[in-house]
Amino acid sequence: RRNPSRSLEPSAAAATSALSFLLRSKMKFIAAYLLAYLSGNASPSAEDLTSILESGNFVLLGGLH
Repeated sequence: RRNPSRSLEPSAAAATSALSFLLRSKMKFIAAYLLAYLSGNASPSAEDLTSILESGNFVLLGGLH
């Protein structure tokens, strides 16, 4: 039986941390898209978003496809 006062199990904590990271990363891509769009680029490419993200020192792991 699980103790309700006990903190998250290690695997659940790791999953929560990973999900949090992914959501923050997703928001950065959305923000980059909006920046490009609001600056007049009606259809930003992956290269445009990569350039915006790298200018903010956001490291892309594996690139943007």
